[in-house]
Amino acid sequence: MTNQDFNFKSEISEISSKLRVKKEISQERKRFNYKKYPLIHNQAMYILSLSKKEVTYSKNIEQLLGFRDCDFTYDHVFSLIHPEDYPIVEHIVKGVLTYSTARGIPKDGILYLTYRMRKLDGSYIKIQRTSGVCRMNRNRALVGNYSILQDISYMGDSSSSAVRWRWDSPYTSHDALSEYLEFKPANFFSTRQDEIYTLLKQGLSDAEIAEEMNVMPSTIKTQKKRMKTKLNCSSTKEMLQYFESNFPKRE
Repeated sequence: MTNQDFNFKSEISEISSKLRVKKEISQERKRFNYKKYPLIHNQAMYILSLSKKEVTYSKNIEQLLGFRDCDFTYDHVFSLIHPEDYPIVEHIVKGVLTYSTARGIPKDGILYLTYRMRKLDGSYIKIQRTSGVCRMNRNRALVGNYSILQDISYMGDSSSSAVRWRWDSPYTSHDALSEYLEFKPANFFSTRQDEIYTLLKQGLSDAEIAEEMNVMPSTIKTQKKRMKTKLNCSSTKEMLQYFESNFPKRE
């Protein structure tokens, strides 16, 4: 497990503990009965408790990913995401959850996410993950959410890094939500790292940035390494192009 993976899971567990579920505004959507949901051959499902950090139910995982259902754990949910897709998926999930802590998460809201997921044999498939609320307690606190995974590799190159998403809810103002999902360096880096990124974009060298920020050049090198790790980038050039080339597309 990477530090990035550990931090992400800790953050969303803390965020989800504050979530309250709104009543449905739509009468067309019924309570989701996950145990009776008719999965097809290229689908799998799991029920996740973010607050307890555990998978409480799974079905067809072995058929889709190769892992036995009983062995598919909370760690798998996050660690199997392709490293290049991980920062974007993390940003979208955290953004939707953070938005929902302030406004309540709609019981009939659905998050669609498309990204690459690793199978037991080490290969990757492109999946669409459909997630929503399936359990809450008497105080309407979120207890569990379902995710249906569908292999959509047939729709295109499974090696493509394009992450796509859609939040479907009659409650949500997409303009308001987009503020939480804005894909910019400040939403990924600390204040100091964001300043370094800005100066790097201006073409300054490490030594010039160090002088500008009144720190040692070694500090800049250390921060750059941490920044590249956050974005899973192997070079400074790749990091500087990251936000232009990996913008998450909303359907």
